[in-house]
Amino acid sequence: MTPGRLALVAGGSGAIGGAVCCALADSGWDIALTYNHNAEAAEAVCEQVIQRGRAAEAIQIELTDIEGVAEAIRTCGGVERPLNGVVYA
Repeated sequence: MTPGRLALVAGGSGAIGGAVCCALADSGWDIALTYNHNAEAAEAVCEQVIQRGRAAEAIQIELTDIEGVAEAIRTCGGVERPLNGVVYA
């Protein structure tokens, strides 16, 4: 699999966020998604993205945690990989 553009989808474990993740994956994007409490839903969305041939990772975070959000932005997709898009779902 060739790495695609990387999108961070905040709230990607919810119904709308999950649909956004899948639509982006269908368009060739790799996905880093955030979730707060529902790890099972986040992993299900990651699996849907992977089934579409794209990379996916779930990051547990409280979006009001400014330091945590900054760290997620810096490290999602790996240290050397640029973040190409952000969606707040």
